[in-house]
Amino acid sequence: MSRGKRDSEWVSLRRCLAMVRRAQRGPASRADLMAAVADQVPGAYEGAAEPARVKRFRHDLTNLRLRLGLVLKYNPAEQAYRLIPSVETPLLDLPAEDLTTLAWLQKTFDELSPQHESIQALLDRLIAWLPPERREAIERQRLDLQLDLARRDDNHIPAEVKSGLARALSRRVRVEFDYLASTNDTGQPRRHIVDPYAYFFHDGHYYLKGYCHSVSSEEWQISPGAYNAYRLDRMTGLTVEGTKLPPTPPRAKKYKVIYRLDPRLARGGISRQRWIDFTNPDDIERHADDSVIVHGVTDDLFFAVQALMHYRHHCRVLGGPEILAKMRETVQKMAEIYLVG
Repeated sequence: MSRGKRDSEWVSLRRCLAMVRRAQRGPASRADLMAAVADQVPGAYEGAAEPARVKRFRHDLTNLRLRLGLVLKYNPAEQAYRLIPSVETPLLDLPAEDLTTLAWLQKTFDELSPQHESIQALLDRLIAWLPPERREAIERQRLDLQLDLARRDDNHIPAEVKSGLARALSRRVRVEFDYLASTNDTGQPRRHIVDPYAYFFHDGHYYLKGYCHSVSSEEWQISPGAYNAYRLDRMTGLTVEGTKLPPTPPRAKKYKVIYRLDPRLARGGISRQRWIDFTNPDDIERHADDSVIVHGVTDDLFFAVQALMHYRHHCRVLGGPEILAKMRETVQKMAEIYLVG
């Protein structure tokens, strides 16, 4: 191989790496990527007409995919390229102590923490560039950390569930498991096919948040296509599939939640609810008697009702229709218990 050929391949590699570094910052148009290459590899696209420069750019995209195993995928809606995380070519590795720190940060900055979204976005980017086995180590450490910090769930979590979820979450792949829901009166678990996204601790139990594709048993089968929360101690027979999760999680259905808080609760400020999102100042209506009306949304009616029940008679649900129906059903059943006789 001639010296000129080797130099040409090295320059092509430098152009590819320049595009990768720019794409790591976020979505980038073709002009953004070409500008980054021109800045880091002087003269890379100079001395050629526009069609020839575009052809060289596309050739670099092909080299990036074939030689480095990395993909810059064009999104027409954004009119920009995004870097797709690659299992074959991870872009980052870290020592064990840094993996422990990442797991600690994930646990510490949960949904109710200040700057949660920005911190979680940073952690997601770093973790996505790690090799699969390092991502799996983080998931194991994060769950271990949760177990150490909140040992309130006396129910047994099967070892295969714990290890399988760590592997599935780190590799972003689908899982199957048998699940015995509290609403299942048959006493026989049903098989669920689920895209796992996160686990969390709530009211003394560990849950998996997942997008359910189908539920089946010997006598019936449905395809719900919705997010559910699954208690880990009620899961058995978990297997990890090879089906990759989509780059963007399915959009969760949102339900309106409107409720009024009595003055005695509202005077001290409005508490953040994990299951009810209200972020804009206009979401809070303050009244002369110090009561407030909160306008929010939830993607889980079950947990939203639980959250509002904590206020007892100091809170009244006004809407939307789905949570109001759930609250009325709950209150009616409680009344049937306590007002009998």
